[in-house]
Amino acid sequence: MKQCPHCRMTVDASDECPICFTSLTYESSVPAAREKLVWNRYLLLHLLRHMWFSLLCTVAVLIRLLIVQPVLTQLYLYGAVLLILSLITALFERRFVKWSQWKYNERYAYFSVGLTKYFAAIIGVVFCFIA
Repeated sequence: MKQCPHCRMTVDASDECPICFTSLTYESSVPAAREKLVWNRYLLLHLLRHMWFSLLCTVAVLIRLLIVQPVLTQLYLYGAVLLILSLITALFERRFVKWSQWKYNERYAYFSVGLTKYFAAIIGVVFCFIA
């Protein structure tokens, strides 16, 4: 673990901070058991950069819910669950990638978590708009 001098996050990276993209090459290691994120503008931009699609789909469904006021069928609830899954996957994307590396390599872990995030949002929007 290293602490970024720019955003003050303690991250599990060796060469570049994944939050603000500052070089961590010459920073010394910090004895920490897990990552420590600090709420600041860099974390907000990082979350927005990774969650924009899930948030956009959720806002679209909420606007449709407010304007059209459809009957809440079982299909609409499935869509809402898929949108929540997409938001959770986007929020904890780095942690899910790290957890799935016990079985997959890093590239495939990023691919599968990203695929889950985007497909869950797309299918959730489709379910909510057909309901």
